[in-house]
Amino acid sequence: MGRDVAGGDANPPRSLAEGCPIQPGLRRDRPRGFLRAALPIAGIAGDQQAALFGHGCFAPGNTKNTYAPAHSADEHRGQAHPVEAGLLTTVAWQIDEKTTYALEGSVFTAGQ
Repeated sequence: MGRDVAGGDANPPRSLAEGCPIQPGLRRDRPRGFLRAALPIAGIAGDQQAALFGHGCFAPGNTKNTYAPAHSADEHRGQAHPVEAGLLTTVAWQIDEKTTYALEGSVFTAGQ
C-alpha cells in the first residue's frame, strides 16, 4: 500500500505502532507475550533511514551508500518534499514533529 508522505501520512501501519498514546511522539505497547508488560515504543526506524541517521547525514545533500548484494544510496533532502524521476521519496525521520525527507535509489542486484 502506498503512503502519502507529502500529505503527512508518514505514520507506520497500525500493526507496527498500535498502542496507547502516553505523550506526543511516545507510545506504549499493549501487554502481551512472555513479558506481560507494556513497553515504551519511542521510535521505529527502517534500515536505510537508520543508516542515514547513524552515518551522521544531518544536513541536506549528505548522502550514504550501502554496498551489499543490493546497493542503496540515500540523500538527506531537508524539510522540502523532494520529487525526482526514478527515485523513491521517503521520510528519513521525524523529530519534534519536524519531518526530514530523503531520496533513495536502489540497485537490487549489485553483486556480492
